[in-house]
Amino acid sequence: MKKLFLVLVATLLLTNFCLASEQISPRGISKVQVYTTYAIVQLESPGQNIDGCTRNGAEKYVAISFRDAVGKAEGKELYSAVLSARVTVAPIGFGVSGCKDWGSGTVPLVYRVDL
Repeated sequence: MKKLFLVLVATLLLTNFCLASEQISPRGISKVQVYTTYAIVQLESPGQNIDGCTRNGAEKYVAISFRDAVGKAEGKELYSAVLSARVTVAPIGFGVSGCKDWGSGTVPLVYRVDL
């Protein structure tokens, strides 16, 4: 009985952890805007906005940061994958978690790209 209880508690904790990020299923890209430290990708069809990003229509955009919190350039690899999908007109999916400031609000922030 104790083992069952521990498995149940572990499952609930893992489920809550997984809900902190979102999967946007593969879709087309309408537009890519590139700034000095980040890029904004406009999606052909909206995803979800579970993190409550504040920009009007935030579910139609994702942001790729070219720098993480310590200034590394790891997002450039993600951006490269986006460009590849854009050029080949391939559908692309994203893992997003958190929000990125953009203009008058925030949009979902990418941590993974699925081709």
